Amino acid sequence: MTKTSESAQSGSNAAEDKSANEMTLGDQVRAFRELRGMTVRQLASAIALSPGFISQLENGRTGASLETLKRIAHALGVTLAELVELTPMNHRGVLRKLDRTAIASEGGVTKYVLTKPPVRHLEMYLVAFEPHSSTGDLYSIGDSQEHVLCTVGTLEITVGTEVFTLGEGDSLEFASKIPHGIRNLDDSPSEAVWTVAPPLTWQTDPVTD
Repeated sequence: MTKTSESAQSGSNAAEDKSANEMTLGDQVRAFRELRGMTVRQLASAIALSPGFISQLENGRTGASLETLKRIAHALGVTLAELVELTPMNHRGVLRKLDRTAIASEGGVTKYVLTKPPVRHLEMYLVAFEPHSSTGDLYSIGDSQEHVLCTVGTLEITVGTEVFTLGEGDSLEFASKIPHGIRNLDDSPSEAVWTVAPPLTWQTDPVTD
C-alpha cells in the first residue's frame, strides 16, 4: 500500500470513528440531509440560499444564524433542537407506542405519528376515529399519493365526487390534490393506517418566525 493510499485509508477510518463529542453542526446537517436523500443543491433551494453556503456550513467553514437554522431544520423535517443536539442519531431504531407524537383535532380524530424524524420518502400515521367523527370539510393539499388502510371498524372516504366505504382490511389510494375527507360510520371507535408519499412537509413553505 502506498503512502497516499495509507493516508486516504486513515482519513476514512477517522471519519467513520468520529464520536458524538467530535460532531459539529455541519456534520449534523450533512447527516440529516443524506438520511433524507437530499442533495446539497436541493437543500439550498428549499431554504433559498446557495449550494456554496450549505457546503461551507457542512464543512465547518461558516456558521448560520438562528433564522437560517430554523429554515434548515424545517427543510430537513426535524426540529431545531434535533438539528443542534450533537448526539448520536438513531433514526432507524424502534419507535415505541408510548413515544408516538399525537396530533388531536376538534373533530374527534387523533393522528399518531409512526415515522421518526427526519421524514424521508414517506410519512405514516395511525389514525384513531371516535364514533361518528370525521376529518371535517373536504380538503386538498400538496401533490402526493395518500393510502388509507382501515384496520378497525368502518370508514367512509370521500375523494372528489366519489364516496367509498372501507371495512377492516380494505384500503384506498388517492391523490392528495383532490379534495378528500374521512368519516367513521360506526357507533364505536375506528382506526386506519394513513400513509403519504412524498411527505407533505416537503411541500410547505419554511417557517419564518
